[in-house]
Amino acid sequence: MLQYIQSFVTVYQVRSFTKAADQLFISQPSVSAHIKHLEAALGVDLFTRGKKSEVQRTPAADLFYPQAQKLLADWQQAQKFFSKHENGTDKVAIKVGASHFSALTLLPQLIPALSHSPIQLTVEMRNSHDLMQQVAQGTVDFAFVEQPVMDSSLSVVPLMTDQLVLAGNGDTWLFREVGASARAHMERYFAQHGLPDNYLTITSTDVMLALLQAGFGKTIISQRLIAEHIPYVPLDESFQRPVNLIYRAPLNASKTNVLAIMKDLY
Repeated sequence: MLQYIQSFVTVYQVRSFTKAADQLFISQPSVSAHIKHLEAALGVDLFTRGKKSEVQRTPAADLFYPQAQKLLADWQQAQKFFSKHENGTDKVAIKVGASHFSALTLLPQLIPALSHSPIQLTVEMRNSHDLMQQVAQGTVDFAFVEQPVMDSSLSVVPLMTDQLVLAGNGDTWLFREVGASARAHMERYFAQHGLPDNYLTITSTDVMLALLQAGFGKTIISQRLIAEHIPYVPLDESFQRPVNLIYRAPLNASKTNVLAIMKDLY
């Protein structure tokens, strides 16, 4: 049943069976089967299919979502409790969320710095919009995001400014998914220059970079990420984005120590 609930929570967050399957590393039919079993057990419909494979949440799904999150959180706490006693360790679990950009540019410094701390580190990759929601909900402790943070419940540590460029060539555009920081800048670019005829939506920065390196497609992406041989056109200062570290205060002693390490690094 926990698998069904995890599939439900992921579909609820990303509004897509396909995207949920990618994040859970299972097949799309498995996700669909999990939702069907859960709907049968609860006696309600949780989702309806919308346009372009996006699913719509039902009122029953909205009611069940916080309960599902609590069930998963309680199970994780139970696992941590018995794991700690079985292994004789008092390590504190810390979950860090990172966008694709931050995972490639910031985490290579952070993970070694935390390796000797008495913590059990988990790293989760999502787009900036999803990460802000997870930190606000308390399911992620810290997150690196590239969007302005409007939620007053979140504490923000500004880290840097990232410059975006128009990289690659050809007629095919490579889009990031809705919720990704770069997607908002792409939409603003198209509002000025018109929508392209040919485009692909790709949820992985690594895949986009591989395509650019192979000479296929073009996109708006961080200048820090592109290899020297990839052609690019500079964009003006309006295509800069803030890189922030976010968390929810107050923090316990262990998390305060982790925050201090992060601030020293960046």
